Amino acid sequence: MAISYKDCNSALNNVFFDGRHAGQPVYLTLDNDMRDEVGRQLGVEPDRVEGAICRHIGDWLERRGNPYDTIVSAMELWRRAGMKSQPYFTAVLFCLSHAATIMAAEGEFAANNYYIRLSQVTGIERQRLSQHGNTTDMLWSALRDWLVLNNFGLGKPTAVATTTWKYVGKAISQAVVRASDRELFHDLFERYNFSGSESISLKEMEFYLSHWIAGSKANSRLRNAWARTELRERVVEAALAQLSKWSSGDAGTKTGFPASAGSLRLSLLANFVQRFPRQVLELHLGRMSSEDSAGPFEMEGEGDEFFMASDRFGGYSTLSPSPLGRGIGSRFHLAGVSPGLRPLDWQPRLVIPLVRSSQENLWAEVAKVSFGVPHVVLVRDAHGLPGRVESYLATAAMKMPEKASPSELPGLPTGWILYKDVQVRQPDRVPGDDLECLVPWSNDGMLSIGGGMQLLPGFYHASKPILVDFLSSAGPTRVEAWTNGASPGSLAKVDSPGNDCSLLLDAAQLRFPDGITLRASQDGIERASAEVYFRDADSPRPLNREGRGRLAYMSVVSATPAQGSVGKTTVSGMEPSEASFSRGASSIDTSSVLPEGSFEEEQQPVPGASTVRQASSETCIERGYHYWICETLPPGRARNTPLEQRCKGCGTMVVMLHRGTSQAGGALAALPIPISRIGQPEPPRFDPIDADGFLDALCFLGSGSWGKFQALAGLGNDPASTSSRQVAQDLSLLGFLDVELVPGSNAIRSWCVPRASVNFVDDGKAFLSGFRSPRLVDAIMDATQRHGGRAYREDLTGRPPAVWLVDIDVASARSAFSAIADPHGRNVAILERPGEALASAFEWLDGMSSSLRPVSIGRPASLQAFDARKARWMDAGLASRPGAYRWNDGFQAYAYVGPDGSAWAGPYQAVKVLAARDDGVFLWQYDKARGIFRATLGCDPPGLLGRALVASSGYLPRIGRGTISYSNISPTVASSVLAALTTEKRDEGNHRRSQSG
Repeated sequence: MAISYKDCNSALNNVFFDGRHAGQPVYLTLDNDMRDEVGRQLGVEPDRVEGAICRHIGDWLERRGNPYDTIVSAMELWRRAGMKSQPYFTAVLFCLSHAATIMAAEGEFAANNYYIRLSQVTGIERQRLSQHGNTTDMLWSALRDWLVLNNFGLGKPTAVATTTWKYVGKAISQAVVRASDRELFHDLFERYNFSGSESISLKEMEFYLSHWIAGSKANSRLRNAWARTELRERVVEAALAQLSKWSSGDAGTKTGFPASAGSLRLSLLANFVQRFPRQVLELHLGRMSSEDSAGPFEMEGEGDEFFMASDRFGGYSTLSPSPLGRGIGSRFHLAGVSPGLRPLDWQPRLVIPLVRSSQENLWAEVAKVSFGVPHVVLVRDAHGLPGRVESYLATAAMKMPEKASPSELPGLPTGWILYKDVQVRQPDRVPGDDLECLVPWSNDGMLSIGGGMQLLPGFYHASKPILVDFLSSAGPTRVEAWTNGASPGSLAKVDSPGNDCSLLLDAAQLRFPDGITLRASQDGIERASAEVYFRDADSPRPLNREGRGRLAYMSVVSATPAQGSVGKTTVSGMEPSEASFSRGASSIDTSSVLPEGSFEEEQQPVPGASTVRQASSETCIERGYHYWICETLPPGRARNTPLEQRCKGCGTMVVMLHRGTSQAGGALAALPIPISRIGQPEPPRFDPIDADGFLDALCFLGSGSWGKFQALAGLGNDPASTSSRQVAQDLSLLGFLDVELVPGSNAIRSWCVPRASVNFVDDGKAFLSGFRSPRLVDAIMDATQRHGGRAYREDLTGRPPAVWLVDIDVASARSAFSAIADPHGRNVAILERPGEALASAFEWLDGMSSSLRPVSIGRPASLQAFDARKARWMDAGLASRPGAYRWNDGFQAYAYVGPDGSAWAGPYQAVKVLAARDDGVFLWQYDKARGIFRATLGCDPPGLLGRALVASSGYLPRIGRGTISYSNISPTVASSVLAALTTEKRDEGNHRRSQSG
């Protein structure tokens, strides 16, 4: 089969820009897996892929004059068309990169040598390639602009010219570190005890590499590249890119200990939950991961099974049930029960620094502190260690932290002290081996961005200002903002005579497509820089081409990933996948008086007993100190060369930065330091969120985890927060979000934004739901007015403004909006009476029982039973009778116990519904004459049942005295909702039994 240029380009686009590198640097070179994939697409043996592609590129390029004339012309047309398709020039850039890879393999970095290699792989004479090398810069710039336009959802650009070679440098930057070389960095991460949660700066990673590069794991190619100053930054960038993959479990890891060979290293995660009047600390073991779940795992000597799941925090997978119990003094090694599951491992330390995650409201364990960055530090309360830490902080802290003991901070394990808001600089005297993790690598300066609404790393919502802070070891300091692009211009500047400097930027004035560059300097020398971009839903993150992240309802309660919905009736937003007919009006009698309920609130957790043995008193952690074995200084090396030290007892390894610096004796001199106790949280506030900007941010992302939803909402970091969950429920009822629940739980796992729809509640009135962006809404409102209708916004507290279209009928709307599409290219759905359309789908969707999973309730101390007749939770000793139950032993849980004694966990609405059925109690009413559907408060119809009721009017229900009511409800909608609430579908009669089987 003949291979065309288009075939080569398409195959390369499929492996470089299919979303696998989302948010991560993408290099235009192939690793073994990618090479196999491209080979299969082209019908070429893997070891011949690069050569075959380069030959085809050489044959396709111009044989006279500028070899790149044709591809540059195509690129310019592509630019003018809006860069909506994948690049047409990826194969050319790949060919340029491959020539640099050959040169890098030989260790001969030179511009002349590069063009010799490029001539060899393309068959084009070297002189012409060199003469027109400047043309390739246009292609690299176009690729960068395309990746920026797609908000790094397809990868981050990595082509950067070195200072020596202006045009050749970008190709060389792709090949300084080959794909096989990057795997060698895993040894660096393991050697220096990286936890998998680090966010390392370029400067910090350079310190690690400068020590590691001389080790046995670095090959000659890496050492040769490191020896060239102009290439050193490219090596650092490659190490940071590999760390990102290693942290998420995408790359293999090895350690020096047989007990954990091939294991995934877990991190300690801390979560401060504001439960007025006391703040509570939650500790978990986990790691950054996109996997939904993995397991089971077993701990040696224990009979319990553990799972890794992202149910709780979204961006992090955590070990459940938590093995920490009341102590963090033991090493945990868990082996996979099934073949292919890599073991999990966590090693405690005497001093454990944690830093705030950039994507979640969590604090995650790190190997070492960074200059000026706020940390939480856990310190073992043994052998005088807290006193030594406090004496060190008296000289190194930039401001005094807060302190808490277990009696002051519920959830902090016995025998540990917690310090919050620890910010340190390099000290004049080193604090001793056990505190080396509290010594930052450098004082070069820290640039941070606060405020605003962070959408993605480096991307912020255009509705809120950001505050840029620079902290250095000394003054004077400066922060500047510059536009990116061919002609950078100064936007703002602020100077400070001190060691800190802040610049406030109004994001609404900074919507430059190419973003802006922030530069921070100390005494005239640039110390840090960062690129930031401001976006809204008019330029959203691209949808995943394989549909990952998209949800659809196959059940009336919860959405699930859309990939498994082929051939089934589904619902997305307000749209059923196919038209169907309702089963007709129900004959249910709803004339009884409704019991008055209340909002469903979380219980106060009652911790259960630890399931894991406590640590032996012989461990370093219990003892309070390590037995260090120190590396000797190699002959001829400077006295301040960083050296490794490993504990003989537990294997902990540190790199001593200040070898040769004067060190204090057994303990630093005690100094009076004002370390205050951690204050109690303020009473809860109920300020409404910026619902319009929040919805726009959700539309920009398109889909995401529950943790990301909470971080954007800014409503606290409690995963079970009722305020965040209520916001999500309201947006779901209004059709702005589809929501996936954790099976058998009320917890939200993920969400996605369906396409925009115009929903007619009667013949001349409609409201908008689903995706919205400023330009899309303006286009719909303008088109409505051009076709004789009227459009207006209605401001509503706590929810996005409603957009209403009146005096326009369905036929006119279809004509008016036919040419309108959202930024993803999707047209606008026109839906007639969406409440009835949704209700008609209930018969074909799974019912209440589909949301349940088997559970063992046991004897939780906080167990309560639901009295359906009074609509109240009552204390219960045992779950001995059929009905609905709830308990909280660290995580809120609900369950239904059937007449046969089987127990099933599920959302609180579902278990109450099933309990009410068993008791013959009606918690819902329909007033046909007034078109009002009422429900007991706290027993509101879940999922699509509630959405169908809200879709009938476009308004959320009204809250009354112990009840909740929906308006403009037709008999068709009411009967379908009541039937789904009070009867079980025929095909579900054995649903729970089949699950348990």
